[in-house]
Amino acid sequence: SDFFWKNYVYYVISTIKNNKCYFMREGKVKKLNNNFFFFVKPLISKQLILKLSIIKILNFLNDFLITIFSILFIKKKIVPKKTDIIIHPNSNYKIVNNSLSFRYIKNQKLFSTNKKFYVLSLSRNNSDKVINIFQFIKNYYSLKNIENLIILESYSSIIKLFKCYFQKLNKDLIYSNLNLKIFGYDLGKNLFFKSFITEFKYKNTHISSNLIIYPFFEFIFGRIVSEVFNSKKFQTISFQHGTLGLFHKWRFYNSINLISNSDTELLPYKIIFEGSNTFNWYKLINIKKKILRPNRSLLKISKYKENSSTLMLMLDMHDWENLLDNSINFLEYQQYKLIIRPHPSRVHEVRNYLGKNFNTNIVIDSEMNLTKSIKLYKPVLFLIGQSGVAAELILNKLNVALILNSNLQNYSPVLFFQNIKKFYFNKNINRDLNKFIKVTNFKSYSNKLHAEVKKIININ
Repeated sequence: SDFFWKNYVYYVISTIKNNKCYFMREGKVKKLNNNFFFFVKPLISKQLILKLSIIKILNFLNDFLITIFSILFIKKKIVPKKTDIIIHPNSNYKIVNNSLSFRYIKNQKLFSTNKKFYVLSLSRNNSDKVINIFQFIKNYYSLKNIENLIILESYSSIIKLFKCYFQKLNKDLIYSNLNLKIFGYDLGKNLFFKSFITEFKYKNTHISSNLIIYPFFEFIFGRIVSEVFNSKKFQTISFQHGTLGLFHKWRFYNSINLISNSDTELLPYKIIFEGSNTFNWYKLINIKKKILRPNRSLLKISKYKENSSTLMLMLDMHDWENLLDNSINFLEYQQYKLIIRPHPSRVHEVRNYLGKNFNTNIVIDSEMNLTKSIKLYKPVLFLIGQSGVAAELILNKLNVALILNSNLQNYSPVLFFQNIKKFYFNKNINRDLNKFIKVTNFKSYSNKLHAEVKKIININ
């Protein structure tokens, strides 16, 4: 999705006349049955084709080396009977007491009382790139002593690798969508992932009466899991991962709606939603069972005495450079200390990006645990661009405001809250910020936001 936004979409979601929506491509305008106005400009160029070709080559090389390593060093385990399966990519988990803890699977006992077995892909992490061989090996040795864990790559093979990446070797594959041929660079990687998860299923046919639990059902990772285990023998369960707002609807609902019209095999048996907004989007989609209940570990932050001279800037995983650059260029630091909180996966990138030449009143927060970080710095206000963490901070009745660039679209899940304060990067931002901090009754402000956030996160 990040690749699509950065490389294909020129302008997205610009409001025009009442409830009319158009799709523009190559100078042609087509009216769509939607409430948004999409301008899409293809940016296909020699540079883009070169970039995609390099990604495909690197993906193949990493998959080749990972397969060799897996064949030589990783034991192919078999799942015991009466065991439910948790399938997960290489993201959003941590090791606790020699067991795996998942960010988006809060309480595994909610599903069943059976023993759980983890099936982890160490080469995939919801990116268009395969994880490099060195990171793969490092992750493997950190996990290899966990008994109820299967490394999915142990079910890979060299023959299937070549068949998946070189379609001329695969007579069973039909790929004729010429309009999307430019994105075929991703096909080999995804087919190969499907091959070893299919092999895992074939070698574990005795698990047919068990639950298959996995996140990211709307992404390619989840769609492949749904397709492979689509059978009356299995009950597939997936979740909404994170807080979503209106501008996530194209990814979380619209794309799935198109798929469901032609192929329900790519959808799970059961989906668990966080809030009534996303739950209601799926009213017309043929999902066997829909549950409204957050299924992840929400932040719990106890009250603290706020430091009125400290602000925390929360960067998102994507487009963090723009927010960081504008914050440094526009904000004045005589009165405040600015704590820059990168997304956990971007800490080193942000540190390298800033280098050593920045104001002494700017601090880069490298604490991985957000709760510990907040207790350490005690910010009076959180300035957030597009990060979904805004909703969880509001849920804890902390003071949150959005900081926006008027020239770029913002897809924060709290963007349309009636009471949310918005700051824009312009000459008046410091005056507006100082005034807001001085005159706002933050108890009343946070309570109003808390009442709104309960619409997108069901906390009952």
